[in-house]
Amino acid sequence: MISLAILAKLALALGLGAVIGLERESHRDRTGEEQALERLNIGGVRTFSMIALFGALAGVMAISSNNGLAMLIAGTFFVMLSAYYVMGSILIKSIGMTTELSAAFTFLVGFIAVANYFPVQVLVALTIVLILILSLKDRTKELVRGITSYEMHALIMFAVVALVVLPFLPNQWYSLENISAFRDMAVVQGGWYVRLLGLQIVNPFQLWLVVVLITGVELAGHLLSKMVGERKGVALASIAGGLVSSTATTQALAHKSVTAKDMSPLLSAALFANAVSFPEVLFAIILPLNVAWFMWVFPSVLIMLLVALGIGVWFWYKSGQGAHQTGVVPAAEGEQSAQVAEEKLFELIPAIKFALLVVLVGVLARFLFLVFGAPGFLIGVIAASLTGLDAITIVLAGMAGAALPFSFALFAFLVANAGNLAGKFIFSLVWGKREFAYAFLWASVIIVLISAIGYFIV
Repeated sequence: MISLAILAKLALALGLGAVIGLERESHRDRTGEEQALERLNIGGVRTFSMIALFGALAGVMAISSNNGLAMLIAGTFFVMLSAYYVMGSILIKSIGMTTELSAAFTFLVGFIAVANYFPVQVLVALTIVLILILSLKDRTKELVRGITSYEMHALIMFAVVALVVLPFLPNQWYSLENISAFRDMAVVQGGWYVRLLGLQIVNPFQLWLVVVLITGVELAGHLLSKMVGERKGVALASIAGGLVSSTATTQALAHKSVTAKDMSPLLSAALFANAVSFPEVLFAIILPLNVAWFMWVFPSVLIMLLVALGIGVWFWYKSGQGAHQTGVVPAAEGEQSAQVAEEKLFELIPAIKFALLVVLVGVLARFLFLVFGAPGFLIGVIAASLTGLDAITIVLAGMAGAALPFSFALFAFLVANAGNLAGKFIFSLVWGKREFAYAFLWASVIIVLISAIGYFIV
């Protein structure tokens, strides 16, 4: 007698197969040629439901210790599927395997649903992922057909930078102590030389990560622009980049502004990137390291987030109005802009220069900490913040409530944020258009001034 559990699993298999079949049937193109060859199509909801049920039957045999019968059912199905693929390839001269692989997956879904090799949640998730991949077929084809040789070259170069070089770089800090000549001199001279032995110079992994991020933001923004439009593509890529480094993302957008006629989408993306970095610092750094100080910093960070988002939305709305007013770009002008965009799609040298600048500023900040100590603490805070908030926030979270009063640590954090935004303005001024840099400056001034309210709330 079949138990209720087995019946529930059979119903699950039947339902998942029907959903896959529904996707296949709803996205079937009805061209004249395909209608003539419809007899070669595996089918839709009914066929895929039966395939899943066929797999579930094999699963019932497996859990009933009838392994021979389960293998016979599975073997029969895959032989029939292989024969269908071979005959279809011969008749219609096509070697596509999407539908056939979907059918094989559906059979396995039915089998696994009953045999309990995976948790039900995993099985459902895999089915949803399959449906998502199948539903993107037409859009993926359009994207692939639209990729130029220059874009493919840029993708390959980025893969080399991100997947070939980065994983093999050591993720550790090298200091003056690693330089044998300086170490020997410190032993002889003593004094300040001994203190400077611990001065951290460079972390090769983190240095190259900045290069990967800058080139990746530009490349991702370009590809997303082709899929969802330029405004949305740049914004989505920048939000993702802001979670890693808002400084590098802002620099990449500033560099992109050199060839852009409308600054508003880029400014909006830069402010969104900075906005997402604020809660990241709050919840990923401050909260785990110093819960007590978290309550002091929370109001200021919340204000920073809301103000940055508000100004970013304003620029976004402004860019939308500009698009409606200007209408469609003339063909010749559009082709020229596309050509310029391709030429600027992957530029490694500017990214390396910016990464080296980050290293120099970081060394200067750590040197100021060592030389001036407490009296020059704020100088060190400002210098360290020029290339990012993470490092200096870690230092402040460790000192708040111990070496530093909570209020002074909060004040130093606000100063660090102001210094970080000032650094982004300087980088934008050097690598981008002045219009972009000065617009980002006044937005930063508003963020800094209003966020100071949080200092008086706590």
